[in-house]
Amino acid sequence: MKKFSFFLLCVFFNLQFVNGQEIKTNTEDWVYTYSGNVYKGEIIEFVRGDYLVIKIKDGEVTLLEKDVRKIIQKKSKNSSKSVYSNYKFREYGFREEGFYMAFDFATLSGSEFGSGVSTSFGFMQNRLFGFGLGIGADVLKFDSYQFDQGFEDTELVYPLFAEVRGYFLENWASPYYNLRAGYAFAVPNESRDLINASGGIFINPGIGIRTGGRKGLNMIYEVGYRFQEASFKWEDSNTADIISRDVRYNRLVVKVGMVF
Repeated sequence: MKKFSFFLLCVFFNLQFVNGQEIKTNTEDWVYTYSGNVYKGEIIEFVRGDYLVIKIKDGEVTLLEKDVRKIIQKKSKNSSKSVYSNYKFREYGFREEGFYMAFDFATLSGSEFGSGVSTSFGFMQNRLFGFGLGIGADVLKFDSYQFDQGFEDTELVYPLFAEVRGYFLENWASPYYNLRAGYAFAVPNESRDLINASGGIFINPGIGIRTGGRKGLNMIYEVGYRFQEASFKWEDSNTADIISRDVRYNRLVVKVGMVF
């Protein structure tokens, strides 16, 4: 009887000891930030590409995803795998201030089709505003093509422009604006019967998306509008007739390019 009573007493003592311990079987999320902070607790809300909320001992903390370096999940043998475990974040390193260089290829479509390339160099004062200068080469009209002489009656201009640009979001993908304005020069080419050419002012506003968010190469995709003035005078080599074109181009511009 005494042995049985001692056995019950031991069982009761062990149950009390187990109940008094903090038995943790759930996962614990450790959130590391680029600033060096580590938050230990339970992620209760996570909007991919935006923010997360972690519940810690002292309350709740909201963190932007761009500030989070990694999440490590501490779990016991009985806990299930978290959807946040080993989640890879895009490190935001886009250079918002300082010098930049951009390059793009464009298609110019309207009643006639053209294309062009341009490059610009400038300085970003902050993420929302930067300014620069650029040059380019634009074919405003492809009239005809001959294998022995290439493009005939092609209206070509060389723009020199100033630009302002800015990026709206501090994220790996951000909408942006770009406004270019300047003067496009045209050059006569008597070997192609272009006896006189003069360019004119142009303006090219656009909006687009920058992707990458890296310190180096980032891709840009843009759609905009191009207004251009120019005039061309051709001499028909067979009849000696003079053909003049004073043109105001209105084009839809689609660009793809890179920014460094």
